[in-house]
Amino acid sequence: MILMRKTYVFITNEIGNVGGGQLYLRRKAGALRAAGWRVLIFHFLKRGRVLPGLEDYQNGFIRGMQIPYGAHTERSRRRWLGEMYAHVVPEIDEGRPEKVLIESYSPAASLWGEGFAHYLCEKGIAAINLHYHLLEEVKVRSRAERELMDFKARHNQLRFINRQVAAAAYPEMDAARMTLWVGFTPGDNIGDVACPALKEKDNERFTMLMVTRLEKPYVRSSMENISRFAASHPQSFFDLILIGGAPSGKIRREVLAPLRRLRNIKIYELGYQNPIPRETIEAADVAIASSGTVWVLGSQGLPSIAVDSRSHRSPGIWGEDTMSALRCGEEEPLRDVAALLEREYSRRRPGEKRRLKAIPEIATASENDFGSHFRWMEEVEENPGMSDVGNGDIKIKAFGKETIKNWPGIDKICPESKKEKIFNKILRLNGEKLVYLLKIIGNALGR
Repeated sequence: MILMRKTYVFITNEIGNVGGGQLYLRRKAGALRAAGWRVLIFHFLKRGRVLPGLEDYQNGFIRGMQIPYGAHTERSRRRWLGEMYAHVVPEIDEGRPEKVLIESYSPAASLWGEGFAHYLCEKGIAAINLHYHLLEEVKVRSRAERELMDFKARHNQLRFINRQVAAAAYPEMDAARMTLWVGFTPGDNIGDVACPALKEKDNERFTMLMVTRLEKPYVRSSMENISRFAASHPQSFFDLILIGGAPSGKIRREVLAPLRRLRNIKIYELGYQNPIPRETIEAADVAIASSGTVWVLGSQGLPSIAVDSRSHRSPGIWGEDTMSALRCGEEEPLRDVAALLEREYSRRRPGEKRRLKAIPEIATASENDFGSHFRWMEEVEENPGMSDVGNGDIKIKAFGKETIKNWPGIDKICPESKKEKIFNKILRLNGEKLVYLLKIIGNALGR
């Protein structure tokens, strides 16, 4: 007797480092397993430590997804889809899945998800690809990505984690219906763990806290604002507790450069931490954050400056001036982060930390409350539909040209003659060979 079962496949960028996406994966994977689903996670980057709770998914690394779906030849693409298929239907007799639901986190990932759904259907396995958009904005690199995303929107197979991103992407549609919020409990993100680095910290100093990946666009602007604020008080001393990291030492140095020039600010770099040490929140006077991190820190009563993802300015303190965490409303006035730091600094009283009242509906939300997600899954299963994904229409020639053109600092490092030589090599290669070549180029150009 063949065992029938159901399998849920995530297609994402990475399970390493600590970010909102990884925390979401861990929580939802747990909820799915509790509901009887077998869970697989396919990812294409290996960076930093794997988030605790996701260790069992490390074998889902698919190198071929490092380049766009449409930049592969048909043969190369099917090779990588075949590798994914081998995870879903192992050679050993563990039974075939009754159905497979695929969840892709971005337009580029959704092309892989749709292609994989087609591949599974060819093998006689019912499969549907869902696009649950986890990113802070919508970026499409090709006509195929746009057409697929529009198809998903029309067929109830697209949802966003943020309502404002949904409204901006599809203003003609009901943004509330297209949004699936992810609840959390502070206990999943904050813990009573030791933080030796803060042992010698002067608690009388005005202290700022940031929990973020340094490569996020708003971080550079925030660092410049912190620098401007600290420079305006040359007789005072400040601390910045920084939880997170960068994909390279170069990015880290560039982002922190504005603060390194100052003598009155000390940076405590704690790296990636999960959970966030409660001690860091207790030591802080104010946080600077964006997106879900605003909810995490603000729910604890810590005054948190919410940074708008587009302008990199702020509508104010979350829970006091604004309830926007990622994108501010059209009517909300924006201020520089430096001005809000100045305001918090002026409110400070010796020997005490200003705190806001915790937001109960945020602070007590259930981390495993994925009821709306399961209802969406049921709706889609009742009315399935598949697009004609084709080859993704990102040709190797166009992809290679765009890669060379947009590489950071290439005009300063690489003369036009060498640029042409690199491009000609790209034209002679495809598929997985292109992955390795791009890595070599990236290292040579100091990306």
